Formats: sequence, structure tokens, C-alpha cells
Amino acid sequence: NAGEVTYALVNAPATGTVRNGGGALTGGGSFTQADVDGSQLTYDHNGSETTSDTFAFTVTDGAGNVNNNGGANFTFNLTIVSAPAFAKAFTPDTVTEGGTSTLLFTIDNTGGALDATDLAFTDDFPAGMVIATPANASTTCPGSSLTALAEGISINLAGGGSVLAGTSCEVTVDVGGNNSGALVNTSGDLTSSLGNSGSASDTLFVNSAPGFSKVFAPNPVAVREVATLTYTIDNSANGVDATNLTLTDNLPETLVVADPSNAATTCTGGVLTAIPESATVSYASGSVNAGASCTLSVDVNSPAPGSFESISEELTSSLGSSGTAADTLRVNPPPVFSKVFDPNPVSENEITTLTYTINNAVSTASATDLDFTDVLPAPVVIATPANASSTCTA
Repeated sequence: NAGEVTYALVNAPATGTVRNGGGALTGGGSFTQADVDGSQLTYDHNGSETTSDTFAFTVTDGAGNVNNNGGANFTFNLTIVSAPAFAKAFTPDTVTEGGTSTLLFTIDNTGGALDATDLAFTDDFPAGMVIATPANASTTCPGSSLTALAEGISINLAGGGSVLAGTSCEVTVDVGGNNSGALVNTSGDLTSSLGNSGSASDTLFVNSAPGFSKVFAPNPVAVREVATLTYTIDNSANGVDATNLTLTDNLPETLVVADPSNAATTCTGGVLTAIPESATVSYASGSVNAGASCTLSVDVNSPAPGSFESISEELTSSLGSSGTAADTLRVNPPPVFSKVFDPNPVSENEITTLTYTINNAVSTASATDLDFTDVLPAPVVIATPANASSTCTA
């Protein structure tokens, strides 16, 4: 009768706990053959680095006869196996927006004495990370089913795959980063017949092309008055240098580089070209440090009035295209100057009023420092009284 055969622990295991129906057994604790047949007897390892454990026991039959193996007791030896190690890595670990990195998962059972079967895990990507197109998804884990759809945001390994004892296997998929920043990716737990391997984590760093803008100052200006055109290259959001900066800006009609050009840059290295009276500004082979900004500047002017929208070509660098930059310079014309006698004609010694009109209506800026002289022809003279007045500002 299985219920009458009783096993009594002589000593408890050193690195774990024997349980009968969930209750811990210590030295002197017992269980029956019926408990064994009913799967009530379990062993919980304490998580230490040991790979084996043992406990001794005696056996008593239903008639009360004790068998202690001739005084040596019976010994139950356990081999402790751990779940496979689980790790992941991005290669390369730094890409530009829209770039591709290969995500590699390694399931390492090289230290295991048993095959790990029923491998399964899911990895949900952080915002801004997607599976590349093509995904190039593959696995060397025998019998596994890998799901990794292009433009998807998660991958899944299932299907009862395994990794043999003393070996490792891999899962790979190409991913891309659509948002700049540090994209921390922590998977779900890897589970198998050997237990829970926990999660795997790595970080993909996604850099964006530097910000790019241009501005004229002062703005507006008068005809032939100099404005400084400043380009700003902003790499403050990135953790790597932007190298091989390349830019060409063809200025709009009548807008030219001033003489002198006063061309200058705070970027590192590179060649800034701005030839006086030419209509092109270019820069090549420069760089801007990680987490920093730099500028290019050059003086420009125009011999004709107008509103000049200036759009550069794309700024490119090792971090991709920053797009174009634009600003509009308003070049104001000088005031229109006219004069008129009224009434006209007049008789000898009759008075007429001479009115000068300074018309600045089409300009967007005030005209200051107004100055003119008018020498009247003989015999025209200023009347007495002159009745001189002005509506101009002081």
C-alpha cells in the first residue's frame, strides 16, 4: 500500500528545500509513496551557484520495518540546472534617424547539462523603434517560430524551439530608429523547460541631423546697406559629432556678398567660401561637436530694392540631411523726393508756395537723417515772411 510506505529525511538538503504538498521538510520530516505518486514532493533550489545537492532518508514499510540501507541510509542526489543566459545587443548601437541596426538575441545554454526546450519570449519595442524593411529576421534555435514583420513594433519567438545542452542559439532582426534619442529596449522574459531566464536589455542611440537655420540682421536694410547673413548649425541634441558639413547657398537676384565679406565661422575646420560681389556662399568639410552648435556668417547687400526670399540648398553631414534654411531680406528703396510751386504761374512779385514732398510710403523702415539743399534760381527769392514749415519728424 503506497500510503503505508514512508520515507523519513535523515538530513535536509544543503542548498534547497524539500517540500511535501508545499510544506517544507526538515530532518526527521517524512512523506509517503502516495505523496511521490501524486507529485506532491518538490525541491526548491535557493538560487546559489551550486550545481548539485543531496539528502539522505530511510524507508519504513507498512509493518513498521525500517530500512536504513544497512546503516548507510539511502541518498537522493540532485543535479541543479539553470535556465539559459539571455542577452541582446544592437550593432551598431548608434544610428541616424532612418538608419538600420541589427538586433541580436543570444540564448546561451553552454553551461547547461540539459536541453532547454519550449523557448519563448516577446520583445515590445519602445516608441520610435520599428522593424526595418526588409526585416532580415532569422533564428538558429531549432524548431522555433519567429514572428518579426517589417515596420512592426515587436518580435515574438515561440513554437516549441530549443537550445541543446552545451550550445547557444541566436535570434536576429534588423531594426530602425525613427525618433532621435536613447531608445532603451527591454524584452519580456525568456522562458523554457529549464525555467525563467529573465529579460534582456540594450540601448539604441538614434541621432538626428543637426538643426539648420539662417537669418539676416539687420532686417530691413536700405539699398547697398550691409546685412549679416548668419547660418546656425545646431547639434545640441546629439551625442556624436556631425562631420563633413556641406552647404551651398545661391543668393536670390541682385543680392550679393558684400565687399568686404567678413566671412567667418565658429564650426570646426572646413572651408567657407564667400567671394565679394558674388551670389554664392558655400561651406565644405567642417564639423560641429556633439552637444554643441556653430555658425557661419557673411555680409551681403543689394544694389536694388525689393523683398528677397533666400532659400539655401540642403545642409548635409555624417548625420544625414538637415534640409534647407530660409529667410527673407527686405531692401527698402530711398524716399521719393519731389517739389512743386503752387500757384503756378504767378505775376511779378506775386507769392507762390514751394512744397517739397518726401514720400517713404513703400518702405518698411523710417528714413532718418534727411538732408537736402535747394539753391533757388535768380530772380526767385524766399518771400517775407517765409511761412516755412515741415511735417517731417523733428
